[in-house]
Amino acid sequence: MFWGDVVYYVPFGPLTCMLMGIIGTGIWVHYTAYMYNQVTWALEILGPTVTAHDLGRMHEAIIATSTVYMLFAFFNFLVGLWRKIIQVKQDTEGYDAKTGKIYRIVVLLLGFSWWIQVAWLVLLLMGCGIFAVDAYVAYRIMEKVQQNQGAMAGVYSAWVTGAATGWSINPAALAAAGGDLIVAVSDGNGWPRAVTCPSTCLNLASYPIVAVDPDQACVCDPLTIAHAMEALNNALSSTAGMFVGLWFMWVFGMFFQSILTADFVRSDCEAKAQEGALGVAGGGANGGGAGGGGKSFGARGAASFGGRGYNKL
Repeated sequence: MFWGDVVYYVPFGPLTCMLMGIIGTGIWVHYTAYMYNQVTWALEILGPTVTAHDLGRMHEAIIATSTVYMLFAFFNFLVGLWRKIIQVKQDTEGYDAKTGKIYRIVVLLLGFSWWIQVAWLVLLLMGCGIFAVDAYVAYRIMEKVQQNQGAMAGVYSAWVTGAATGWSINPAALAAAGGDLIVAVSDGNGWPRAVTCPSTCLNLASYPIVAVDPDQACVCDPLTIAHAMEALNNALSSTAGMFVGLWFMWVFGMFFQSILTADFVRSDCEAKAQEGALGVAGGGANGGGAGGGGKSFGARGAASFGGRGYNKL
């Protein structure tokens, strides 16, 4: 019987939600940070001056969200534990109206803070979605560039083997241009690659999500593009884990709110029952028929409506 009482007062609901919320946050942080690092690596591969001005916001979101959500989950657990402590005191000493009122105020404030976090999670979901879409679009563009380079491979091979004649292009200049004849001619005439970048190269100047020096905007080296694609492919592989982590954070946050709402309603019912009991006891005393019995009902007897049978959800 003793262990049954102990188990009853353990806040299993808040404890489970806290653990699952922490797990969900860990999943989201792991996969989002991995995606962020892989995209950063892809930008470094493409060139020393290639940057994405909005990429830093994802790093800030990882730190801020993980910190706030962890604190929220832990504080929710503490409030759930506080509720069980109130129940223990109520079952042994009787109802404490002041503590119950403070508890309900704290629950209301915590519930309000959760809906602020829900709004943030929605924005975070949108941001993560845009991040994933940008990575996917960049990967597909590089894939198309590789296909164009494959189509030009025969022309480059003809130049190298000498099968093509009549072209006054230096072989070294052609090799420096990644085998692209248009780029080689453009470089030879001093034209900036950002303006004359052909379809066989990646023109970074045409994408507003990145910033790059105009002289380094046209990336034609097949190995550079292949390595950047590898990094983006690694980033895209973590997309599912990123959204699963967000799902855990939202679902178990809603479970937390359901538990707190139920505890708030229960505490409010206990307060109203206490007021009714005191009213009946006071009426009996004024009528002269209550005596000591009425007094016992208002003191120790108050635990009867707030004991295990009443509080158990």
